[in-house]
Amino acid sequence: MAKNPQVSVYKYWTTQKGNRTQLWRLCWHFGPPTANGETPRYTKGGFGSQRDAFREFERTIKPALDAGYPTPQARDEAEYAERPTLAQAIDRYLTEWKMSVRDKTYVDRKQTLERARDILGQGKLLDDITTRSVSEFVTLKTRKGEPSPCTKHNRHLYLRLFFDWAVENRLCKVNPCRRIKLQKPTQGRLRFLAQAECKLLLDACLKVPVRHVGRASPEFIRAFVASGIFIGARLDELCHLEWTDLDWENCWVTIQSKPEVKFYTKNGKNRVLGVNPEFFEILRQYRESREEALRRVKLRIERLEIWKDQRGDAAPGPELMAGFLENYKQPPSVNLLLQKARGLMRSLQLQIRSPLVFPNQHGKRYKGPPNGYDKAVRLAGLKGSGVCFHTLRHTFGSHLVMNGVDLSSVRDLMGHKDIMTTMTYAHLAPNHALAAAAKIPSMLKTEPTEPRDAQVLPVHRN
Repeated sequence: MAKNPQVSVYKYWTTQKGNRTQLWRLCWHFGPPTANGETPRYTKGGFGSQRDAFREFERTIKPALDAGYPTPQARDEAEYAERPTLAQAIDRYLTEWKMSVRDKTYVDRKQTLERARDILGQGKLLDDITTRSVSEFVTLKTRKGEPSPCTKHNRHLYLRLFFDWAVENRLCKVNPCRRIKLQKPTQGRLRFLAQAECKLLLDACLKVPVRHVGRASPEFIRAFVASGIFIGARLDELCHLEWTDLDWENCWVTIQSKPEVKFYTKNGKNRVLGVNPEFFEILRQYRESREEALRRVKLRIERLEIWKDQRGDAAPGPELMAGFLENYKQPPSVNLLLQKARGLMRSLQLQIRSPLVFPNQHGKRYKGPPNGYDKAVRLAGLKGSGVCFHTLRHTFGSHLVMNGVDLSSVRDLMGHKDIMTTMTYAHLAPNHALAAAAKIPSMLKTEPTEPRDAQVLPVHRN
């Protein structure tokens, strides 16, 4: 094999419409000698000048020769010969991509790509996946029926980014998602709660029937809902809110990232909000209710232990059965009641010791709104009106704009990265926009004004 292939340039004449045109042809030698002792020769023609031929050699042919292939086409075929399957490529993509994104974004994209892997075929090669199969996956029905425009958009986006990465890393030749054109999701209805609806919802939280006080008491549900209304924080931010983030003296709340638990705000920036003192009063009642519940549970355990010492395992009297008869078809034993009470005591102790403002029964963070939220919405008469937990965040932003807060401040308070996201609430303040235009001073005053003194500019001469 020739270590230093020689480059030769040949010219030949062609006739086109009676004109003589000079073209250049590139020739190079590469490979082991044949039986005649000659090195195989490869050619490529069609260059308009000798300089163009040498440029093409340096740009495409020389890298292929350095890699040990006679032509660029042979190099490409060798690189694509051992291509990974769809499952192998997705695993490699997720491994390389995990360190550069937020955990929630990684989980969302991982779920979509793993679902695509199962639908499109795990053992398929990337080049065997067609645009039609991708379209069928994008429009695939969910458990609730037809996918929403946002679901279609996310499926297409995640697959398109994956195949762009595969093409860049020479794992496939084309991206089958590039030919698919989806309509951009339109903005839906902006649902927010009026002031009267907020009061109804907060009052309904105290009426939610809860069987296990250690899981979500009525005061817990009301404080959770009040946080969404008064702070406007995202659900993940509320689940990671700690008592050290609250300034009770100045009524401040700090929303900040917590790298030790791998929690980061959506745009990576911390924000401090001045909150209505009414919110801190709700939090105080919530904290006192847990301590009072713990005191009652300890008192109940003491009474049950006295009953057991005096009367053995006999079923306790009605004074110790309050709140338990409706949960059992027949009176439970004192051992069962003691077991339940001690479990409730441990749960309340874990919640009180937890640094989180809204911990679950194990003292850990919630991964979603408490179960009592849907019951509170139903008791408030808001069921079926498009009220979800994110509606509370819309309520926060909407009432800020309607009370005259400028959009730039609303963006900072809500933690938006782009002002265009905050512009969603701009239509709620039409009167403020009209009033702002009316503040321009009059330009047609009838009073004569004294002319300004003429200013003489100095003349500099060279």
